Amino acid sequence: FVVFLLQFCLIMLLVTYVVSNRLGKIYDDENPGVGTGDIAGWLAEFLPCNASPIVRATQILSMITYFIMAGASLEDVVLAIEMFPRRSQTKDLDYKVRCMMFAAILRFTQGLLAIFAVFLLVMTSSNVVDIILNFTAVDFISQLDNHAYQLAKDGRYGPKFEYEVIKIENTPLPKCICHKYKH
Repeated sequence: FVVFLLQFCLIMLLVTYVVSNRLGKIYDDENPGVGTGDIAGWLAEFLPCNASPIVRATQILSMITYFIMAGASLEDVVLAIEMFPRRSQTKDLDYKVRCMMFAAILRFTQGLLAIFAVFLLVMTSSNVVDIILNFTAVDFISQLDNHAYQLAKDGRYGPKFEYEVIKIENTPLPKCICHKYKH
């Protein structure tokens, strides 16, 4: 039911913004805090003052939805933390452990960058349609690695990649990787 409510509210905000000129109208073009030289002035350059109440509601609801319905970027951050090799459980830092560390760091970095991009794009938009499109676009970009993996698994990149994906799936994880059900 909560998922339905989030979907319904986002769609209704989008439709209301497009249909209603009064609620979707932008009243002012310049933020008065720009150029003050302090942190408030710096934030004023990014946060639009000209956002209507429906835009602010969409910004807040989209951020709530983003964090409640963990998207691909949030899942990347969590998975990177879960799969990062624990030094206390490794005998030595061999090549495979270093590769696993590197992969976890890359996944974590991509996830944090995507979270920051979603926050920045949603909060700086002064248009409901842009908020929804930006919100969706960053999640799509974060899912590209999952799509590429699935295509390799399906053999779309050739039999060699398909074999490697199957080999990876059937190889047991080393003990130095913390599983999500351990804690």
